[in-house]
Amino acid sequence: MPCDRKGLLHEKASKNYFKAKFDEGKSRWDLIELKLIEPIVNVLTFGAKKYKENSWKSVPEGEKRYFAAMMRHIEKYQSGETISADSGISHIHHAFCNLYFLIYFNSQGAKNDKQNKIQNKKSS
Repeated sequence: MPCDRKGLLHEKASKNYFKAKFDEGKSRWDLIELKLIEPIVNVLTFGAKKYKENSWKSVPEGEKRYFAAMMRHIEKYQSGETISADSGISHIHHAFCNLYFLIYFNSQGAKNDKQNKIQNKKSS
């Protein structure tokens, strides 16, 4: 806040300061329609009941298999079958859920790559 030489706040500046909200550079969560994400959460809930909670994280060859599953859901949607007979949830939401899994695996790979680089530097 602007101050004079004695460190006193200028009245006009102090009023404007408290009206300001400093959001620059912050994530814009207000841009997401949360009701559109709920069916994706429903896919995760369905999977947790059918298999086991978070079991998707430990599926062997998960990236390869979830990519294939995502593409199957997209193909079903493109061919006109919009709802999965198994879950009653849109194939698009199943595909998005599989994409979420791929994002997760990618982030874990990035973490593992970073940890390996740190370990290699310590070993050198």
